[in-house]
Amino acid sequence: MKLRIGDLAKVTGVIKRIIDYYTNLGLLQAERSQINYRYYREE
Repeated sequence: MKLRIGDLAKVTGVIKRIIDYYTNLGLLQAERSQINYRYYREE
C-alpha cells in the first residue's frame, strides 16, 4: 500500500515538514506521481 505524505504524517505522528526533511536527506524514498504527489511505501 502506498501513502501520501499527509497520510504518512497521521500514521506516524510526525509532521509533514520532518518527512520532507528525511526525504531530502535520502532517509525516506518517495515515488512521484504524474501530478507530482509523493507516495511512500508502507514498509
